[in-house]
Amino acid sequence: MAGRLRYLVGLVVLLVARPCVAWESWGGDPGGSRFSPLRQITSDNVGQLVRAFEFHTGGRFFAASSAIALTIVALVIAGLRWRRRRRIRST
Repeated sequence: MAGRLRYLVGLVVLLVARPCVAWESWGGDPGGSRFSPLRQITSDNVGQLVRAFEFHTGGRFFAASSAIALTIVALVIAGLRWRRRRRIRST
C-alpha cells in the first residue's frame, strides 16, 4: 500500500510540475544581461518576497579578510543544470 501511495504522489508531482525555463547562456542571454523573464514577481508583490535559501562558503577558504571572491553561475540546458566555478582575485 505504501509503495502505491508513493507512486501516486510522484505521479501527481510530475503532472503538476511546471516546465523548466532554460538559461543557455551565462547571464541569461548571449549579451549577459542577467535578466529573467519571470512573470510571477510584480511591483505589487515584491515586498512579500522572503529569502528561500542561503549558502555559506565557510571561513576555511574564503575568510572575511581574504582578497578572493567566489562567483558561481548555473546554466540549464536540456533540463540539466551545469555550473562553472570561477575565482577572481581582487587587488
